[in-house]
Amino acid sequence: MLVKLYTIVFGGLPLEMFTNDSLIEVWLEAARTVYEETGMRVDARLSIPYYICDKYENCNLSGPIANYVCMWEPTELESQEDYYVALLQVVRRVRERLGNPYMEFSSQDSDIHYFFGDLN
Repeated sequence: MLVKLYTIVFGGLPLEMFTNDSLIEVWLEAARTVYEETGMRVDARLSIPYYICDKYENCNLSGPIANYVCMWEPTELESQEDYYVALLQVVRRVRERLGNPYMEFSSQDSDIHYFFGDLN
């Protein structure tokens, strides 16, 4: 199934923010508000990888980053544009709640296949 993946990265956050629970709650709070306003569900997958850069090159973002991945699926919501608008609302709320940190936002088209049960 052809889908659109959106990756949202926040860096430079205080270390106390880098717990699964706190980052999940920030996303859920924003997503619930947008759902109540628009009826659009914006789920995410969260990982907390480590960004590596050299201070020699004036980089001050080394450390853990919050990496959220969201997916628009045409089987769940026909309009990619409507999903994108709702996603941006969630992202703005999350970023504001986190204190407007460094952020990256990217998108890519992807072909996803789901498997349930035995693969034999």
